[in-house]
Amino acid sequence: MSLTSPTSKGEFVAAPCWDARTSTTGSSLTIHRLRCCVGTTSVRQPAHRMCEKKFGLFVQPAMNLPAVGPEEAYGPVNRTVANGDGLGSVEQGMNMQKRNLGQTSIEVTVLGVGCAPLGGNFATLDRTDAAGILETAFAAGLSYVDTAPFYGFGRSERVVGDVVRGRSYVLSTKVGRLLVPGSAPDPMSFGMIEPLPFHPVYDYSYDGVMRSFDESLQRLGLDRIDALLVHDIGEFQHGARDNARHFADLTRGGYRALEELRASGRVSAIGLGVNENEICLHALEIGQWDVFLLAGRYTLLEQTPLDALFPACQAAGTTIICGGPFNSGVLVGRDTWNYAKAPEDVVSRVEKLKSVAVGHDVSLPAAALQFPLAHRLVSSVIPGSGSAAHFTGILKWAGEDIPPEFWADLRQVDLVHTDAPLPRGNPFLQPQS
Repeated sequence: MSLTSPTSKGEFVAAPCWDARTSTTGSSLTIHRLRCCVGTTSVRQPAHRMCEKKFGLFVQPAMNLPAVGPEEAYGPVNRTVANGDGLGSVEQGMNMQKRNLGQTSIEVTVLGVGCAPLGGNFATLDRTDAAGILETAFAAGLSYVDTAPFYGFGRSERVVGDVVRGRSYVLSTKVGRLLVPGSAPDPMSFGMIEPLPFHPVYDYSYDGVMRSFDESLQRLGLDRIDALLVHDIGEFQHGARDNARHFADLTRGGYRALEELRASGRVSAIGLGVNENEICLHALEIGQWDVFLLAGRYTLLEQTPLDALFPACQAAGTTIICGGPFNSGVLVGRDTWNYAKAPEDVVSRVEKLKSVAVGHDVSLPAAALQFPLAHRLVSSVIPGSGSAAHFTGILKWAGEDIPPEFWADLRQVDLVHTDAPLPRGNPFLQPQS
C-alpha cells in the first residue's frame, strides 16, 4: 500500500522513509507504529476510504511498502532527512549543474521535477500540496519540470502552469493523447485519483499532435513550451498490434508536426517520453530527435540502454532524461518495479545494493539519484514526489556526499554494468568528465 505519514507536528505528508506495522479489518487499516523521515512519532489511527482526505492516507495494493525501518530499508537516517535540521547546500539554492537537451541551446537543471503525482497519478494530494512541491523545488534552485496532459487528465498541467508562470523555467509536456470531455468510467484503471472530467484518447497523427500542443498551452496558461515529447508510444504501452498502427501515424504525420513546431521555434526540442529502449531505437530511424525521456531503464538497478540505445543516441546527438530513478519505488523500499510487484530476482538485486550501501554509510535512494548523472548523455534526473516534505527528502538525497569507495565496491561485485560511468563527486554540484 502507498501511505502518507504524519510529521512530529501532526501534519500528514508523504515520507520517503518510515516504519509501519499495520493490521486490517474489513476495509479498515490501522497504523500501529509509523516513523517518517522528518520526525518520529507513534500513532494508532483507523483509516477508512471515507477518511482518506482527513488523514492523508491512500491505500493502493500495488504500491506496498515494507514493514521495516528507515535504517533497514535505505541506510542511516541521519544521511537522508534529519529531524528538524537546517537544509543543506542543495536545498538552500546553491547553483545546481545544468546540461543541454540534445544539441539545442536549452539548458536544464540536472535535477528536475516529474509532475505525474501533481495530477493525482497514484497520489492523493490537492492543488495546494501539488503547488507546494513545485515551490519547494524552485526555492532550491531547480527550474526544469516535466508534465503531460495525461496526468490527472489536465490537472497536472494546470497547477504547473500556475506555479511557473512569471518565473524562469524549462518545461516539457507531451503529445499522443487528446483529452475528450466526459469523465472516465474508472479513473483508477488509469492510476488517476480525482482527475478532471475528461478521458484520454490516443492520437499520434499530425492533427492530433498539433491539437494537443495548442490545448496544452491553454491548460498551462503559458506562451512557451520548451520540449514536446511523444508520450507512451511503444509495445510496452500498446502491445505489438496497436503500436504498429500508432507508430505508423507518428511516422506519417505526427513527426512532421513536431518537426514543424521545432523549425518554427514554437518548441525548442522534440523527443519521446517512454518506458522502453526499443521504441527509441525505432524512432531514431524516422527522424532527428533531441531528447528521450526514458523512465526506469537507466538506473542504479538497471543499465540496459548501454548496450544499444546509448551508443545510437550518442551518434545521433540525442540526450536522455531519466524518469523513474527509483524504478517505481523498489529502490526506496517499496516492493514495486515497472508499475507491478517486483519479481524475486529484482528484490534480490536490490538487497545486494542495499547491503553495499549500508556498509558505506550511504542511503540507497541518494545513490539511485546520483548514479545516472555520471553518464554525460543524461541531461537530467526527474523523480516524482507526493508532497513538499517528500521532495525535501529528495533534495537531501541529492546533496548527500557518497564516497568513491561505494561506487568502486558496486563495480567490484558486478552490481553495475561494466560500461557504466561512475560519479566523481556529487554530480548535482560538480561537472562529470
